[in-house]
Amino acid sequence: MIKMTRGSVEKRPNGSILNCYMPMMKSLTIALFLLALITSWSSFANIDIEYQVTEVAGSNTSYGLSVIAPASDPEQLVPYWHRKAVKICGSKKYKASALIKKETQCGDAIKVTSTGEKCEVIPASVFGTLSCNGIKVNGKVNGVTH
Repeated sequence: MIKMTRGSVEKRPNGSILNCYMPMMKSLTIALFLLALITSWSSFANIDIEYQVTEVAGSNTSYGLSVIAPASDPEQLVPYWHRKAVKICGSKKYKASALIKKETQCGDAIKVTSTGEKCEVIPASVFGTLSCNGIKVNGKVNGVTH
């Protein structure tokens, strides 16, 4: 049996080389992979999202909600739309209209730079209306008798 210390390299009797760094390199590779995975996930979690909330005229329970962000696919914004709807309505349930999803687009305006022309970028968006409804339990809506 060959006794080795960390970092040592020993030549075996059969001519092969035994390197104590091998197991450490494997765990380092796994650690770097996990770090890269977490970093890429957190960078998506930190995208710049803009919310626009408009109260529907004559109603204090219906709203228009837009979620706008520099995402390539508007489907990525749908969970953010629903999270914001929950925050707006609080403990009340909400009904949502069919969501209108728009991909990132090139606008009409053109910007001339030293490298050429570029169009104005219109970010991806998701729009829908939501209606906050109270939950009726024993004749009470959200704990208040009406």
